[in-house]
Amino acid sequence: MDTLNPYESSQVARPQAGFAYTPGIGIGRGFLIVVLSGMAGAFLGLLAGGVIGSLAPDYYRAVFNSDSLNPVQVGCGLGATQGFGVGLAVGCVVLLAVAISRRRRPLEA
Repeated sequence: MDTLNPYESSQVARPQAGFAYTPGIGIGRGFLIVVLSGMAGAFLGLLAGGVIGSLAPDYYRAVFNSDSLNPVQVGCGLGATQGFGVGLAVGCVVLLAVAISRRRRPLEA
């Protein structure tokens, strides 16, 4: 800036010379990505567990060695909790990949 402009804020963050500037993803958006991917994983896991419990009910009875359990309920519960964990992990990986791809890089000549 060669001339002094009274209308320009002095607190404006400017990229350093020689580096490409890419805006960050933000804390709120990153948190939203992780939570929504966890919820999507829980929903998909719930569906998968319910399908397994209804199509192959003997699977959960053999895993837990019990004849008195409801295989659809067990499948939905296990699928939802495991799907939530997998969804959180996928969301964190996506967030990390976005952060790495948007980091500052030297300008190409």
